[in-house]
Amino acid sequence: MNFFFCSRVNNRRVDHGTILHDGRNPLAGDAVGYALSHICVSRKFVASPSATGNGRTHSVTESDMENLEEQTMKRMKKLATQNPIVFGLIIFLGLFLTVIISALLANQWPTESPGWYVTATAVRVVSIIILLALLSGLGWLREAGFLRLGRPQTWLLIILPLTYAIVVTAYAMTGNLDFSISESGLRVTVALFIITAAFLEEIAFRGLILHAFVRVWGETKRSLVKAVLVAALFFGAYHLINILGGSPLPEVLLQSAANVFMGIFLGGLVLYGRSLYPVVFFHACWNMAGYLNLTGSPAWGSSTSWLMLTVLYVPLAVFGLYLLRDVRQCSLELETA
Repeated sequence: MNFFFCSRVNNRRVDHGTILHDGRNPLAGDAVGYALSHICVSRKFVASPSATGNGRTHSVTESDMENLEEQTMKRMKKLATQNPIVFGLIIFLGLFLTVIISALLANQWPTESPGWYVTATAVRVVSIIILLALLSGLGWLREAGFLRLGRPQTWLLIILPLTYAIVVTAYAMTGNLDFSISESGLRVTVALFIITAAFLEEIAFRGLILHAFVRVWGETKRSLVKAVLVAALFFGAYHLINILGGSPLPEVLLQSAANVFMGIFLGGLVLYGRSLYPVVFFHACWNMAGYLNLTGSPAWGSSTSWLMLTVLYVPLAVFGLYLLRDVRQCSLELETA
């Protein structure tokens, strides 16, 4: 859970969390070209005479677009295979930048208004489409867990950790379990806002970054732990953006640390279940509960609260690492199912 940009609800300060974390394109350049090629692949575009330099028009055919798409994906696959850290860093920086851009767009509307939420949600939907186009082009949709709903035992497995995460987050941040929304008219827009944010972050951090690490480093227990830890560090560092919202540096550092531990759990869970959907569900419910608890309470978490929450998230991280013990066996079961 992260808190970026401040607003006032009923004269209380509310720092919006992951629900403000939206973006368009976690990859600069190649991914944009790939997504656009999907849109344009069946059309012809005619350049102006000045664009050709010789007074003649030049047609970009379907074949040209297919070649561009193929070359783009080859470059992306090569980068992900040879330099997974750089690949992850590009996604990280692109998502970091688009969070800022999307916030600027949404802030053209009054904060906490339907227009604000709709604008931010729309930007995230575009981001999700681009990420899915990238996953598809890389051939990772199935392996990254997008095409699997998840085994029943995985869904059952998240009940207790989710309950624990919601309770300890509320206790550390506000000291109460009051989950309410200030304006009933915002319920649908807020819910969509949070769900799309969770989906976007899980595709980026667990679908692309974590999966790239696993593909290159292998599926031995040590390699999986390394992949989960590094991906969790990316996830925690991503929340440093909250400092732009005016939060004190100690609070931001503790927020990032708390999200590193949560990222470890989420990484272990997605590798165990081989599906993004249980993780997206967990992430969305966790963020929704935190949002409702914060907006429904006059209390606000301090650095001490974030320190407490960081410590309380450690058991979740330990459980996430524990889940990695059966990852290879679970993979074999899914392949033979």
